[in-house]
Amino acid sequence: MTSASWHRDQDSVVGQLAEWEVWVELVVQSHGRLHVFLPMLDRGVDALIHRLDDSRWIPVQVKGRSQLRNGSLQITVGESSLVDPDALIIGVALDGDHIGPFVLLTSEREFARLAIRSTARGKPVVAAQVSFVPGRPSRWSRFVFPKGDLAAALLAGIKPKLKVSPPSRIRGAIARATGFRGEVEVTRRLSDVGELTIYRAFPDLETAEIVVLHEKSRHVLGIQVKTIGVDGKHPNGTIDIDLASFRPSATIWVVAVAWDRDAMSFRDECVVIPSLEVGEIVPPYRGHLRFPYYPDSPLKWGRLTPYRRPLAELGQLIAATLSVRAKL
Repeated sequence: MTSASWHRDQDSVVGQLAEWEVWVELVVQSHGRLHVFLPMLDRGVDALIHRLDDSRWIPVQVKGRSQLRNGSLQITVGESSLVDPDALIIGVALDGDHIGPFVLLTSEREFARLAIRSTARGKPVVAAQVSFVPGRPSRWSRFVFPKGDLAAALLAGIKPKLKVSPPSRIRGAIARATGFRGEVEVTRRLSDVGELTIYRAFPDLETAEIVVLHEKSRHVLGIQVKTIGVDGKHPNGTIDIDLASFRPSATIWVVAVAWDRDAMSFRDECVVIPSLEVGEIVPPYRGHLRFPYYPDSPLKWGRLTPYRRPLAELGQLIAATLSVRAKL
């Protein structure tokens, strides 16, 4: 291994450790009011943070270093890596195997405005030297926070609206396997659309299981996947939504798919329901919303008729919606 490749490997380890330390801090400090979704394909945004109190999705990049230099955090970012002016940059330095006592928290817009522009290996970069020494004058001072205030900074001005409780996980092995298969299928359909980047929850604690970011509009949509199993003797299944962990919002949809146990494949149809409309389909009963789903039904009318869509068009449907919807 060459010296250059060794340093790249070390930088990668430091970066990954810094990211996971930040995610843990956000979840623990916020007591579950901030949820973390990680990308399945890296396109410059390290995570989407879901602020449950107002349903806002916050794109985040983490910049980590193994140590400070003269009490300052050195950050150099390629201009092409600044993909969203509204995204947050969280800069940290490691203290052993944990992040140190101070963090940088600013938007990409502010970072680009205050940082120094130069070139590195012929490519434009922006660089910053952020002092973490208390009381030392710096242009970055108002963006430096104690580590323990990191989540509070993301929650500033937002009053808690709800108590966060983990969803019920009492399901049989077959149901879990079917549900997992459905999530993978929806993910596969979304991955066929190039302008969508897919994120998964860390940990899986809320309504949205899959989140997609439209790379051009920067709009975000969370998806809860419901999977039913059908066969020749059982042509329908029940879509069951547990209200204990279901928090509808304008940025979350429910997508139901049907696994055909005889054909060992998914049916050609899916159901796509904005979460705010789910309660209009059927009234709640004993803490659940339950309604039967007959995939590929020849009936022209029914409660689910307006929401039936070809499964093959799911990715394009979501991309078209996100390309024009208002950003939240």
